[in-house]
Amino acid sequence: MPDLLLRILKHPTDYFGVFNTVNLKLKEHVVEDSGVHSFIFSPEKPITWKAGQHSIFTLPGHKVTGKEWRAFSIASAPHEKVIRIGTNIPDEPSSFKQELLKLTPGDSIRMHGPFGEFHVKPRVKRIIGIVGGIGITPLRSIIAEATFNKNPIPITLLYSARDKYTYQSDLDTWTKENPNLNIIYTHTPEEVNVELDTLLQTHGNSAHYFISGSPGMINALYKNCCAKTIKPKNIVSDSFKGY
Repeated sequence: MPDLLLRILKHPTDYFGVFNTVNLKLKEHVVEDSGVHSFIFSPEKPITWKAGQHSIFTLPGHKVTGKEWRAFSIASAPHEKVIRIGTNIPDEPSSFKQELLKLTPGDSIRMHGPFGEFHVKPRVKRIIGIVGGIGITPLRSIIAEATFNKNPIPITLLYSARDKYTYQSDLDTWTKENPNLNIIYTHTPEEVNVELDTLLQTHGNSAHYFISGSPGMINALYKNCCAKTIKPKNIVSDSFKGY
């Protein structure tokens, strides 16, 4: 909590959204090829956010044991006008995810946000996204928005997954539409390190590095970037918050 308060004080405008509360109605539940579940909601009122930010979700009226809330990155871009979240649901899911699976179109949940620092600020001139698994969700939002707005900012996505890549169909479509987008698909940490070393040598501190994945992955990649003289202010990270 002290760390969160420090971040809010340091970046107050990024956290204004924490005071927003909106009810969402389920529009569609999609099981992706990768086994990830996408839940697509319609907000009861128009909301705005910055591509890449996340929100806190609760399930009023549902009997959730244990942790009663979850934080998810918004996988949809603002221009899509819906709130999409993506999450892994294991064979023995938490009580929260069990209730999430019970939702049918028209059912409501509550969202607090969006907010957070994981978004593209004006000073960013080149994006190198490094994501693992379901960590793709905030980058899906950023890439979708950049493609829709025909933003000329160069984006390289280094995407690692053990098997299938969540939202690959969308990503491949946007690669055809966006000449400034390049995607590198990998499967292992070794492949990630090889590709990242090349990107670090090529772009150095002229790029901003957006890292999204498990805490362990983020910590390792953060140290790698810093060891290659990348400035901490050029590294933006988003760890799994309940995916």
